Amino acid sequence: MGKLIRKALLLTVAALATAACGGGGDNTVTSTPNPPSVVQPPGDPGTDPVDPGTEILEVQLSGSVGDGPIVGATVRVYAADGTVLSEFDSVSSPTADYEMTIKTQGKNYPLTVVATGGTDLVTGAAPDFSLEATLMRPSSRVVANLNPFTTLVVATARELGEVSDQTLSQAQDTVSRRYGYGLDLGLIPDVMGTAIDETTVANVVKSSETAGEALRRTRDALQSAGGNVSADDVIAAMASDLTDGVLDGQGGPMADGQVAAVANAASAQVLLEAYTNRLSVYGADAMTAMDSAIATVRPSATVMTSEVAIPAEGLEQ
Repeated sequence: MGKLIRKALLLTVAALATAACGGGGDNTVTSTPNPPSVVQPPGDPGTDPVDPGTEILEVQLSGSVGDGPIVGATVRVYAADGTVLSEFDSVSSPTADYEMTIKTQGKNYPLTVVATGGTDLVTGAAPDFSLEATLMRPSSRVVANLNPFTTLVVATARELGEVSDQTLSQAQDTVSRRYGYGLDLGLIPDVMGTAIDETTVANVVKSSETAGEALRRTRDALQSAGGNVSADDVIAAMASDLTDGVLDGQGGPMADGQVAAVANAASAQVLLEAYTNRLSVYGADAMTAMDSAIATVRPSATVMTSEVAIPAEGLEQ
């Protein structure tokens, strides 16, 4: 009996072993080996997440260029570190507009847009100072106007510590509301980002030319007093001064009491002239020249300079 039991056990073990090795027909058990571990090479996109700062982003950028409308200006874009993105140069058109497509990495923002050279259609001469705007972040289409107001806004934002959403908002509020020279915020709520069309061109040309003339007269007066001062120097001093919201010589480190006093006097002169439609630029009547420039850049303009209403902020200034 013991021999029979042992024989039966041996046969059972043999049968189980045969089944486990695949010899059992429908009862076959197939084992799947563990897959080999895969080592990705450094930088392989399968393992490294994409850095959003290195992604190439495209923006359709456009805007108007003007103190008076400026044609033939070189418009250049700079990265946040000051590097020139020279392949994106543009030239303002006969209508004082520019347009370009920017393709650059997200880490290069905020971008600075600068216009230099060209011909001012009001004065017939080259501009007296460079014009600036800024792009905080990429978007599919962005308007970035370049004029005395945007230039002073960007410069003031820098003096507030750095160009950011907060400092740009603060600077634009100060410049547009307190030193807008007749800029109508009902028509142009964002002097940098509102596209200029036939309904707004007269207001922006008249107020920009008035602001530009105030800067020129300030520069000329300081030079007559023996100072080696450019219009860009005046803008830098005013921007530093306006960090406290008022042009009083007591703002940031570049604020200057003499510049503030002369600028305020020049502002009073040009405002009285502009509001009585007798603005003089370089000693000559500018009203006819502004209307001619408006007709050139926006032939369907609905208002000319003599019809521009004085906003409440302009009266307060």
